[in-house]
Amino acid sequence: MNRLNKLQKDKAEQFKAITGANDKNTLHCLAAGQWVVEAAIEVFYTSAFPESSSTASTSGPRLDAAALEQLYQRYRDPNSDQILAEGVGQFCSDLNVDPEDVIMLVISWHFRAATMCEYSKQEFVDGMKSLGCDSIAALTAKLPSLRAELRSEGKFKEIYDYAYKFSCEKGQKCVQLDTALAVWRLLFAGRQWPLLDDWCEFLVKHHNRAISRDTWLQLLDFTKQIKPDMSNFDGDGMSAWPYLIDEFVEYIREKPKDTEMVDLTGD
Repeated sequence: MNRLNKLQKDKAEQFKAITGANDKNTLHCLAAGQWVVEAAIEVFYTSAFPESSSTASTSGPRLDAAALEQLYQRYRDPNSDQILAEGVGQFCSDLNVDPEDVIMLVISWHFRAATMCEYSKQEFVDGMKSLGCDSIAALTAKLPSLRAELRSEGKFKEIYDYAYKFSCEKGQKCVQLDTALAVWRLLFAGRQWPLLDDWCEFLVKHHNRAISRDTWLQLLDFTKQIKPDMSNFDGDGMSAWPYLIDEFVEYIREKPKDTEMVDLTGD
């Protein structure tokens, strides 16, 4: 670290603050990412570094089992052995985050939670252990590195895939439209997909039904592969998109035509 110039040192400190990486891994990732912090974070979370694992390192700090039990009891529902909506709300309040903050989805992914707005004891305790945390202070300090995971393409895809089943109501196999729209807005908020509002508007106007898993999964590929003007979309190609995406493309392609017609009439 001593041989770095001031700009490199600043980037190294920023990288370490986000990821919690040690000096050796920090330098390795920044060099691999050509000293672009975002690229270095991608390297970190897609490589087998101990700090990037969802399982706590055996060489890490020993966790206080009693403290974890006490923390679980703080949020546990008085009438059942699990944390329900009220307890999750208190958990968010203690972390000083909004319940609708996407970070809660990331935490739930680490907890391997099966259902939205609730944690079993095993999910909560094992999840905290996997993050190497036995207190709210420790988890709060880790939030920046958890947010950074959303900037890793590999991690984002895992979280995105997980979000579908997590968002299903109990006993349901598909995600209800209003829930899907809310979760999509959370997930894509930091990814600047320019058609997000159009997609949500299209679904409300022309679909208004639950979202299938196939549509959910392929939408992410669609946002990465297809240009906003749909110029590279081939609906007749061998790799077929779900019918809903085909209809959305048609919906977008018709919007400019409507605008042009209005302009011509005005003349």
